[in-house]
Amino acid sequence: MKRYKLDEVVGITLLIGLVFVALINIYWLVRPYKILEYHIDEFDMVQDSYEVGEPLSYRMAFTKYNNLEAKTIKVLQDGVYYTFPVIDSMVKKGDYDFITNSTKTPNVPAGEYTIHTTVIYKPNPWRTIKYDMESEPFMITREDCN
Repeated sequence: MKRYKLDEVVGITLLIGLVFVALINIYWLVRPYKILEYHIDEFDMVQDSYEVGEPLSYRMAFTKYNNLEAKTIKVLQDGVYYTFPVIDSMVKKGDYDFITNSTKTPNVPAGEYTIHTTVIYKPNPWRTIKYDMESEPFMITREDCN
């Protein structure tokens, strides 16, 4: 009789624990996360034209609502994609409006390009949230093509 009661208590406890874990996982999957909000429609390039090797300068304006770490993927594109190294960034929460020149113009053919940036956040083990932004078109020139 006592063994039956113990089995019943253990079974009910395991069932409650399983339901609790399932509810947490469902909450993580459906909870809306607002991590980043851009204040501009596209990155504003500081110049209309850049020479190969020159810093690419563009304006960024956004609000970050928490302190999650992000992976930033930058791609220079003109029909062909030139990928920059992936950057792990830890920007603190707050409002930002600045001009960045953290990337040098790569050794690519002269022409019109845009920069496409994808910022990836992983707020919990089951969710990945991506924010995409593209720059206005700009020219890359080469000294050997002039």
